[in-house]
Amino acid sequence: MSRTEIQVLLNEPIVVVIGDEANPRRVEIKEPSNHELGEYLALLNASVLRFVKGNLPLIQAALAGQDVTKLGIQLEELATVSEHVTAKVIGEPVEYVRDKMSLRQSIAVTKALLDVIGWEFIRENFQMATKAWNATTPKGKNGAAPSWLQGSSPTSPGSTS
Repeated sequence: MSRTEIQVLLNEPIVVVIGDEANPRRVEIKEPSNHELGEYLALLNASVLRFVKGNLPLIQAALAGQDVTKLGIQLEELATVSEHVTAKVIGEPVEYVRDKMSLRQSIAVTKALLDVIGWEFIRENFQMATKAWNATTPKGKNGAAPSWLQGSSPTSPGSTS
């Protein structure tokens, strides 16, 4: 489902068929406007925040280098984020996504949106969020941020590559 470079350049939409066999529906997923992108990112950020809050003991134990095998992970927020983003993209209520669409269709819509937005943009957004989170949380034993937070992308400001 990934787009070719020419499709990206021409901003061609990705078409996903949703619904059931009796009532199929074609949905075109195109690059969102700034307003739509803000709405999608707000949904994603809120869900990720709830996921982090729900898994804070696990995250803190992992960052402290403690045994995390006995701590459970809460995946509920990750399951619902796809439903809410999909509903927003296709212009239907969340109940439509839950009742009329398969999980595969919901994920296909979310993946198509992420492909249209661009994975590099998503990665940059995630890195900015984790850096902001890291700046507001206490440092680890050695006071340094994890190595994956310190690297910059070739497209970020100040990059030397």
